Amino acid sequence: TLPIVGPQNRRPMIYALDLSAAIRYEQYDDFDSAAPPMIAARYAPSEDIMLRGSWSSGFQPPLQNQLFNPQTLSGPWTYLLFTDTLRPGLPIQPYTSLSGGNPDLSPETSDSYDLGLVLTPRAVPGLTLSASYFRYDKRDLVRTVSRQDAIDFPDLFPGRVTRDPASAADIAAGRPGPITQFDLSYTNISRQLVDGWDFSGTYAMPTENL
Repeated sequence: TLPIVGPQNRRPMIYALDLSAAIRYEQYDDFDSAAPPMIAARYAPSEDIMLRGSWSSGFQPPLQNQLFNPQTLSGPWTYLLFTDTLRPGLPIQPYTSLSGGNPDLSPETSDSYDLGLVLTPRAVPGLTLSASYFRYDKRDLVRTVSRQDAIDFPDLFPGRVTRDPASAADIAAGRPGPITQFDLSYTNISRQLVDGWDFSGTYAMPTENL
């Protein structure tokens, strides 16, 4: 943390200015290493107002079971756990499901942002008002793909559905062959984005004046 300017050495339009930075090195025996950084700043042009902001990066390696659990093949199943929207109205044929770990998983990464404003007006001693905007962006979340999502979004989850070759009737109808297997093993499938605003206000009154 580096206090650039403080109240003891004020300058015009700079009542306080702080900058801080950090980096954390992480080494994993069964995965890669990472060094996620963090940067934060605080600027106060006067005693009445303060602006602050921060950014940090995150790194989360996959869990042991997500990486190395044995892959198992179950089935064949004949009961319906999905709707094959590419073959509407047709019966399903027995299918199998592959589940387990995936040694090719990537780590989950994230970026966090926070921007805020704090008002402490000298005209109203004891009053503090604040507003802040936050944004949390997490990528490559490790999850399993549901059967229905694998069918409905083949471009997002390629290779998760195996089908028999299309028959002559299927080709004539412009549809694929029936499903024979789902890959339900772990994969990096999604992104999580959360943002919002926080507002708060407090007023402190000396009790001896009551």
